[in-house]
Amino acid sequence: MRASTFTAATLLFAASAALAGPVSETEVVGFATNNTIGTAQAIPGGAFTTNIDPDVFGSLPTATMSGHGGPSSDGTAGSDVDFFSFATTGGIAYFDIDNDPFAFDTILSLFDSTGTLIGYDDDSFPEDPGTAFGFDSFLGSITLPAGTYFITVSTFANFASASGTGVNTSLFRPDAAFGGESVAGATPGDSSFPVSGTDGGIGYTLEISVEGAAHFIPLPSAGLMGLAGMGLVTLRRRR
Repeated sequence: MRASTFTAATLLFAASAALAGPVSETEVVGFATNNTIGTAQAIPGGAFTTNIDPDVFGSLPTATMSGHGGPSSDGTAGSDVDFFSFATTGGIAYFDIDNDPFAFDTILSLFDSTGTLIGYDDDSFPEDPGTAFGFDSFLGSITLPAGTYFITVSTFANFASASGTGVNTSLFRPDAAFGGESVAGATPGDSSFPVSGTDGGIGYTLEISVEGAAHFIPLPSAGLMGLAGMGLVTLRRRR
């Protein structure tokens, strides 16, 4: 009985842990909690699950971020900037704003661990799966060395201050459509934005797909789910 209990509990825990739900932004509407690298909200490795969402390209480990931003509550147009951090052991990554209906005109910017801009995107046409209008951004595919990175969501036309520096090279989505720009030689350590204000409270969904997501928990196979069910049945019969 104890063995069956352990088997069922262990397998079901593994299954439920892998089916990670969306991560909610902790910044409160009307505040500016995560507007800098130093206050970035960390996306835990356990939030990355093998992708099975048809609105996300491929099967890379993906974390879903449920955020909010847009024009600030103080009336300053597009001044909220949301910083999120994640870790990778290295590999391909892409970042996708998926909103249907369309929420607000987003910009995605990617910084390395030193705060140096390495990529950004404003619009993404044609619309990718899961988005209603091409003003939803898509950044990547981009290959990242192992390390910690920062992805930001801002509102047009609040581009990262360093976006006018360095040399840009076009990136492409997995379907070969345009996916923003990678940046080489941007101003070192400049992760600032022209304006940075309070959260406007307009919702958005950010899909973060990272090949080498640190501490990634793979999606359980059908066989594992079946074993979990068998363990649970055995436990119930013995009781």
